[in-house]
Amino acid sequence: MSSIPPLVPRDRYAALDRCTYLNQASLGLIPVPTIDAMDAFLRQTAQFGNLYLSDDQEAAILDGVRSAGAEVLGSSSGAVAVVAGASEGLGQVTSLLEPEHGTVLLVGSDFASVTYPWLAAAERRGISLRFIDDRADRDLTQDLVEAIDPTTVVVAFSVVQYATGTRVDARRVAERAHEVGARVIVDATQLTGAGVVDTVGWVRTHW
Repeated sequence: MSSIPPLVPRDRYAALDRCTYLNQASLGLIPVPTIDAMDAFLRQTAQFGNLYLSDDQEAAILDGVRSAGAEVLGSSSGAVAVVAGASEGLGQVTSLLEPEHGTVLLVGSDFASVTYPWLAAAERRGISLRFIDDRADRDLTQDLVEAIDPTTVVVAFSVVQYATGTRVDARRVAERAHEVGARVIVDATQLTGAGVVDTVGWVRTHW
């Protein structure tokens, strides 16, 4: 199996010249150029607040982050929101989409940030939760597609399952979900940087 070329060369990570680092989920490594950019921002801008920024400069301060994020996520910069982390973003999306009734489809072993907001939503609303098992002897994509029915209002899943590495075909799931009018939430955290994320292509057939 061929290796995936890294987005950032290994020599830009200070820790990798003396160890193999496996703890990405808890505290991922930050490459040296990123640290330099963060340091420059803190010294040149952050420590002064908006003292030396015009209103236009302040409003545009995250434009570069959005543009870079759009390139990685296969999206437009206008569709990118900057949040503190995946957990915050997924929680906000749940609140925005929270339906009054219907079924929300989830993967039973998915990352807590994907499922926990819906557990809370089910206590507030008349929605039911259905969990699909990620089993080694089955196709998770197919099981998700087959589980979607007219009662389904939301399908939420990680495109790469953190516990097993199972890859879900997000486009197939989105295609079926949209046939019944369901919303789709995809956590691409485990895929981003290791494979191609194409948020536009995943739903292009329904535009």
